[in-house]
Amino acid sequence: MQLIAHSPQFNVVQLQGIARPPSILKEFLRLRHREWCDIRSWEVKSITGIERDSLDEHASYLILANDTAVLGGCRLLHTDHCRLPVEELLWPHVRIEQPAVEVSRICIDDACDARERLHRLFVLVDTLAAYLLGEQFAQTYADIRYPLALVLRRMGVVWSTVGSRHTHGTGANEEVFVPVRFDVPKTVMQLKKRVARARP
Repeated sequence: MQLIAHSPQFNVVQLQGIARPPSILKEFLRLRHREWCDIRSWEVKSITGIERDSLDEHASYLILANDTAVLGGCRLLHTDHCRLPVEELLWPHVRIEQPAVEVSRICIDDACDARERLHRLFVLVDTLAAYLLGEQFAQTYADIRYPLALVLRRMGVVWSTVGSRHTHGTGANEEVFVPVRFDVPKTVMQLKKRVARARP
């Protein structure tokens, strides 16, 4: 486990692998369960309140936490560890160049008001973008809920569509997703500008 960002309010830690998950990763998997199973009622693999699948064996994670709780996080899948699920959704002319990473399972704890959720999401995304740039993952993809993609764009995240919109879930729980490619260097610049504008 590696601390990669710190502020008076939050820590962001990076973890690799899930064979013997530490408590902070277990809490993130419980948060994923609340997000995807309890709130969105998706039929995803879940064991005793923990949501995980076979891809977690090959993943690393960025987890947002304070001194008492896990507040959010995301999963990172790398081309050197597995085939990216988003590859099946890309338009035929789109080619993934290695090394590349797919961001998935983005979630923020909903036990706070909307403004605080946006703030936590921004901290997570800002740290993620800086991490991806530092690791030279300029090729970064996601199959993401379309409303969330629009929120990220308003924050300053630069992305382009690389596949057709489609749905996950059934009935009232059906949601629109879109495969995207993030422009990591431009996103880092845009987020820095946003932080600079917010300073007194």
